[in-house]
Formats: sequence, structure tokens, C-alpha cells
Amino acid sequence: MRFRSVFFAAAVLGSAALASSAAWAGGCYGEACYRHVVQPPVYGVISEKVMLQAPQVYARAIPGEYAAVSEKVLIAPPRKVWQVTRGPYGEALGCWVTAPAQYALQHRRVMVRPPQVVQEATPGVYGTFHRKVLVQPARSGWEPIGGAGYGFGSVSAGVGVGIGGGFVGF
Repeated sequence: MRFRSVFFAAAVLGSAALASSAAWAGGCYGEACYRHVVQPPVYGVISEKVMLQAPQVYARAIPGEYAAVSEKVLIAPPRKVWQVTRGPYGEALGCWVTAPAQYALQHRRVMVRPPQVVQEATPGVYGTFHRKVLVQPARSGWEPIGGAGYGFGSVSAGVGVGIGGGFVGF
């Protein structure tokens, strides 16, 4: 009887050792077997519209426009003057004579368009800035081996623990 209990104990210990070594060797497929899974962090890119140069408003001076104008101006109006002359026999003859008006050409500069200040605006310059952001941090945990298969297929897509595929712990 003693031989039978030793044999039974050896058989149980041997099968336990065999099952344990099978689990360590990757041969465990039962409900009680888990494997440690590590997921790397997931990064994404965010594009942001940024201002590279602000819109500007500046004043631009436009000079006035001038032209030369010539005009006839009156220097002396028409007038009557007493004029004395000698006649055919040497006698002095006097009479009132109308002297015509005297004109001259005068040049001057005139403003055609006044100077002015014009406000001009330049639009802002914008660009796109891309930056890398963390979407999901790295995760690790235990996943049941039985029926789930290998890889990350049974790890849930959510960030929580135990959602969907039986992901246990962080």
C-alpha cells in the first residue's frame, strides 16, 4: 500500500511538474494560463494653424501733384493819355489818345491733387504646425492564453482594465 501511495504521489507531482513546465514552455492553453502582454505607446500628430506674421496696417503718404500754369495777366489797364505832336507847319498839336491795356504772361505752380495719407493693410501669414502627441500610453498586463490566441488581438481597444478581451491589470 505504501508503494501505491508513493506511486500516486509521484504521478501527481510529475503531472504537476509536467503541466508547469508546459506552461513555462508556451504550451499552456487552459483557462488558468496567462501571458504577460506589453503594448507600446500610441502617438498621433496634431496639426495646428499658427500665425507666423501678424496682419499689419501702415500709412503710406502720397505726395501732392502739381502743374505749371501760364496765364495772361493785366499789367496796365487801357487809359487815356494826352499826346502832343507837331503839325505840318511846326505848330504843336495836342489830343487825347487811348493807350491799350498792357498784358504779360505769368507762370505759376498750382496743386492738381492734394497730398494724402492712405492706410494699407497686409494680411497675416499663417502656417501649419505639426506636433506629436501621446494618444495612448504604454500598457502591460496579463491576458488569458486559452482561446484568445497570441498577439494583441484579445487586448481591449479601450484604456480601462478588464474591458472586452479579459485584459487584467496594468
